[in-house]
Amino acid sequence: MPHNSKIKVRLREYLLAKGVEITPNGFIRCPWHDDKNPSCKVNEDYVHCFGCNESGDIFKVAAAILGVSCDRENFREIAADVERTIGLPEWQPPTKSMRSPPRFRLSESVIYRGELLKDFAKAIDTGNTELAYLRALELFGLFLLPEKAQ
Repeated sequence: MPHNSKIKVRLREYLLAKGVEITPNGFIRCPWHDDKNPSCKVNEDYVHCFGCNESGDIFKVAAAILGVSCDRENFREIAADVERTIGLPEWQPPTKSMRSPPRFRLSESVIYRGELLKDFAKAIDTGNTELAYLRALELFGLFLLPEKAQ
């Protein structure tokens, strides 16, 4: 179940923590209009008012209780109120892991060094001095690289 859904099913808990009286039949006074008699039915994860026909989840109800519109501008305030009221820690953006993925280093590969050495020996044996010189430079560079950090 997504995190958001786990919060939404805590609507009744939120309302009670805010001091909203819920009748034995599961009705409250509507947060969207002046309601003398409870006309808003509390369901598991939303409320519906039979008087004004407004419906909403925990966040929309919280916005009405706070007296703000349920939109992008106010959502952080609304979510923070819900989280504080039902005892959740305030949301923090996920942090990127400091651990970098393992990297394969060609210079540390025994196989790569061995293949270069074979190519160098074959070039010497066949008299291909250009290729032998090129492979010698590559080998020299690889063997001068610092050893793997301990």
